Amino acid sequence: MLQYRSHSSYSIAGAVTDRAGNPLEGATVRLRALPGNSYRSLITDVPGSYRFDKLQAGKYVLFATYLGTEGFVSDTLLLDHNLEEKALPLHIILFEKQHLCRK
Repeated sequence: MLQYRSHSSYSIAGAVTDRAGNPLEGATVRLRALPGNSYRSLITDVPGSYRFDKLQAGKYVLFATYLGTEGFVSDTLLLDHNLEEKALPLHIILFEKQHLCRK
């Protein structure tokens, strides 16, 4: 018996902004495939956009960092045949680091 296996590819794309909605050009966005330690990384462009293409079905975690902000770690993202679209939009908002003052 032959089994049909889908070779669909998926995308995760979006923008990285600050709390006020200003795009963060130069933010680092990393995508980790689960399980494992395989990462893909990129730097956001002028409008803060990022896009990971040609992803296989599976589980992923997204990380984002930018100088002077708190880092972002997503929940586990599941890309599979249940998605209505092959592209998963994900907007990331990074907040300024809070500096503690001691007296």
